[in-house]
Amino acid sequence: MDDSPCILIIDDRADVTAILKQYFEAAGCEVLTGASGTEGLALAQEHEVHAILVDICMPDMNGDDVLAQVKRISPNVPVIVMSGAENASIARRCLDLGAADFVCKPFDFNYLKTSVLMSIVSSPRTYN
Repeated sequence: MDDSPCILIIDDRADVTAILKQYFEAAGCEVLTGASGTEGLALAQEHEVHAILVDICMPDMNGDDVLAQVKRISPNVPVIVMSGAENASIARRCLDLGAADFVCKPFDFNYLKTSVLMSIVSSPRTYN
């Protein structure tokens, strides 16, 4: 069994998922990607994931809807919501729904990595 944390990235933009996948794999993480909210939720149910990065705006399902469903299914999995626009009311809504963080694109990759890894470490879920 691999001891690397498993990160699920859910974003409809292939360029974003490719960059994040490459970045987190280089940081020693296993990475799964979903191109839609529906696909991401299926992956979250099929695999043991330690953190989820989800885009707020996707065609089939918004990131806050994905967040709400993940929190019902796996309440201890940290979810970080990503957005292309700074919007305080959306950020507050996501944090109120249980998001571990809300980050704006373009990313500060060091901040994003720290946020993801700290979310995993501080999660009540057991990580081996």
